[in-house]
Amino acid sequence: METRSDTISERTRLARERLLAFWQRQMSDQILVEFSAPGARRSNELPEEVLDDQRIAEGCPPLFEDIPRLLRDLEAGIGPAPTPDDEIWDDSLGIKVAVPEFQFNCGVVGAMLGGRLHVASSATHTMTFNDPVVTDWVQLDGLALDESERNVWLQRVLGCVRYFVEHASKPFVIRPFLVYEGANFVVSMRGTTQAFFDLGDRPPQLRDLYELGYRTGARLLELKQSIVRPHNERILGHKLFADTAPIHAVPWLDTDAYSLCSPRVFAEIGLEFKQRIVDHFGGGMMHIHGLGQHIVPIAGRLKRLTYLSLYDDPNCVPYFDRRIEFRAVTHDTPLTIGCTLKDLVTGLADRTLPGGVKYTAYVPQGVTVRELNGVMERVRAYRVGRLAGNPAPAA
Repeated sequence: METRSDTISERTRLARERLLAFWQRQMSDQILVEFSAPGARRSNELPEEVLDDQRIAEGCPPLFEDIPRLLRDLEAGIGPAPTPDDEIWDDSLGIKVAVPEFQFNCGVVGAMLGGRLHVASSATHTMTFNDPVVTDWVQLDGLALDESERNVWLQRVLGCVRYFVEHASKPFVIRPFLVYEGANFVVSMRGTTQAFFDLGDRPPQLRDLYELGYRTGARLLELKQSIVRPHNERILGHKLFADTAPIHAVPWLDTDAYSLCSPRVFAEIGLEFKQRIVDHFGGGMMHIHGLGQHIVPIAGRLKRLTYLSLYDDPNCVPYFDRRIEFRAVTHDTPLTIGCTLKDLVTGLADRTLPGGVKYTAYVPQGVTVRELNGVMERVRAYRVGRLAGNPAPAA
């Protein structure tokens, strides 16, 4: 397989330089832009195809049962590099990012620790959840991730990632799946209802469960890193970029359960463990759904976060509409926010786009490459005031 460094374009070189500076917090007075595919919907709009009860009831087998098919489907969508006339000079990576283990979904970590896995699958997506693992706190004693061959679910996930590395025939990089080290891990271990009681009541054993989540999440990522790092470095052809890019080098963190809680839950226990795992890996990428807008100011306290993705949900106020407010409470943390192309162009003209943000602009049908590249010229020239870093913690 060819290495990406043999074929990288000038467009990609420029995007790589700008992305590196963005992740290293050197672009707080500038913005980045990535254009979506023409006709794509904003993420706060419902997609045309949703995973509904009817599709689940069709009894589709879980997609992780056919790993070679997942790789074939991925590579079928990787076309030839664009010609110079067709190349959009935005700040996208320019390389396909794959998450091979995605179809094992959220329940597999609980299954690795002994919970029974349940599967609901359509023709295009597999969801999983697991039975609670810790129904009595005494079961927490000695509980740890078994890394031996006896842990079937761990070996299946690692085998999936390894298959993609060993059989890849087209250039793509691999991102490990989400690290569940916090409240989502509590949900997986205790069951949804009991977990939310625990997060509210704070039994003494809750901290021990968080410690297990932190150790398990960190170790799982380390095991996957050992498989994907050489592959990604070869494809990217740039070691510093590979070691900095929020692909395999740092954890992909979520806040789903925290979005359903009072802000104090995240502030009083979640933030500490998020910071610990960010510190462990020297960075991290985290997303907050539209339902979790109330915890954004708390997430803004995190140090060394590689970037924070503010992800729109249906029936929620778009993050773009509150961009100035959320930029102020997240200090110089790099942000990603979705918007329409019209939003972007208007913001450029009005100079109302806060810096230190990568905007994902959704492009309507009929917009030409030339028009988009003209917008990018204005994006690269755009300057606003520099941002201050996170304040030092109180002594």
